[in-house]
Amino acid sequence: MPGRGARDGAAPGITLVGVRSVGDDREGFILDATQANLQRRIRLGDAVGNFTVKRIRQSSILLVSPRVTS
Repeated sequence: MPGRGARDGAAPGITLVGVRSVGDDREGFILDATQANLQRRIRLGDAVGNFTVKRIRQSSILLVSPRVTS
């Protein structure tokens, strides 16, 4: 939801502040506390720290991190 911080295990310091949708194209707007609260526009496939934007929904984003295998 907009204005809510990341959940446990998610990208710390990332807050979704909005989503813009035009047709099938969506963009998310985040505040990144790890970058002095820089507001950023994100799209599918963009990197956010060690995460990648996998999905942008009406009121949430899905960030995924690469799996670490030993």
